[in-house]
Amino acid sequence: MERMVNIAGTGLLVLVAAAIVFNGLDNPMDGRRESLKVALADVRAADGAEEAIAWDFESWNRTITGKGSVWSELVPPAGGGGGGGGGGGGGGGGG
Repeated sequence: MERMVNIAGTGLLVLVAAAIVFNGLDNPMDGRRESLKVALADVRAADGAEEAIAWDFESWNRTITGKGSVWSELVPPAGGGGGGGGGGGGGGGGG
């Protein structure tokens, strides 16, 4: 029985060593490296100068803040006695 275990262990060791040697000789990354070189050979660098976009922030600000509906939702009406008032009752707590 011990002899069979030794033979199996030696065989396994030989297979692992052969796989290491084979991987060293025939590296699978070499093919990928070559295909990447070919693909990158066709790529050209861009000039980097992009057209500047002039954003009109002031116009957008006037358009948004000029709408009464924006302020009616954000700010309560002045002196309008909104009834009820008060602070919001607390949340439910969790548990």
